[in-house]
Amino acid sequence: MSPAMEARVREAMGRRRAAEQADRDRQAVRDQLKQNNKTQLTELHRRRIWIRHGQEGRAWLKEIGQEPDFSLQLDKRGLPVKEKADA
Repeated sequence: MSPAMEARVREAMGRRRAAEQADRDRQAVRDQLKQNNKTQLTELHRRRIWIRHGQEGRAWLKEIGQEPDFSLQLDKRGLPVKEKADA
């Protein structure tokens, strides 16, 4: 093989490796986003699961780290009420 042809082949192989590495990098970013994109349950849903599903629901909420905080006051829509600053 001539030196010019060999140089072209090496250049093409380098581009191919770079493209494959870019694909692996993109896939790694996608995988990381999937891991970080955990659904956060609302406080109302946590409480419902805790009460309605008994021991299994409580174990599951503990496992995913989303135990309800019963010290929070909820409004009519089930959202935590923000405490007003004393004026």
